[in-house]
Amino acid sequence: MLLLKFLKIFHLLRFQEFVNSAEMFANATMTELINLADKTIEEIAVVTNHDERSVEIKKCLFQHILGLQVEVVGRLIENQQIHRLQQQLENGKAGALASRHAYPVQMSDVAMSFDDKKIFSGVNLTVERGDKIAFVGRNGEGKSTLVKCIMGQLQNEGKLELGHNVQIGYFAQNQASLLDGELTVFQTIDDVAKGEIRNKIRDLLGAFMFGGEASTKKVKVLSGGERTRLALLKLLLEPVNLLILDEPTNHLDLRTKDVLKQALNDFDGTLICASHDRDFLKLPL
Repeated sequence: MLLLKFLKIFHLLRFQEFVNSAEMFANATMTELINLADKTIEEIAVVTNHDERSVEIKKCLFQHILGLQVEVVGRLIENQQIHRLQQQLENGKAGALASRHAYPVQMSDVAMSFDDKKIFSGVNLTVERGDKIAFVGRNGEGKSTLVKCIMGQLQNEGKLELGHNVQIGYFAQNQASLLDGELTVFQTIDDVAKGEIRNKIRDLLGAFMFGGEASTKKVKVLSGGERTRLALLKLLLEPVNLLILDEPTNHLDLRTKDVLKQALNDFDGTLICASHDRDFLKLPL
């Protein structure tokens, strides 16, 4: 009985050692497990001074424990496979989610109607990061309506999603009228300029034809075209990665259009521009 107790304690200790190293054994081959069994039996023989009867008893006990070990290994491997499969599924879901949210704008069967009048339907569009695209058409054909759907200002049919961490800068057709008339041109830009760009405010104002004394004018005395120009400059200085411009060339002269074009070329984010100005859109973005 004392011998059996000794053997149980001995094997329980080795089995505990096995359990503590479960991850290592879970990756072991069957040959390695058999080698472990042989080595353990040899150790038992040394401990019992090669007592044949004792060794046979211990062999039987060890074979039983080895069976338990193999069963545990099998379960560990199965659990690891399940865990890996779950991770793959989760990574796949996360990848799909990340992939879906990697696009600033995605539309699927988007439609819009006012009362009984259908404005558009069946719009399927994926806008990738860095894309510069235009919604083109005559006035009244739904360009601004689609823009307002993207902005969430109108409730559309179908599916329309914005990507993760999308920061939108929106230029509406009435954007110029939203400027604070009591501020000067310089103050308007100084309020949004951040970091090193603050040292270049006067250069930027000069590029948008507000150099010299023009920068000290109050917004309320500016013409429609000047206000539009100032509103665009203000928007371009905001920390956004998706620009949505709705008829940005209204009230702009040719020179200002060229300035805007260059600024949009320098913008490294995503651009959606709704315009009926085909000459402006012909210039390569």
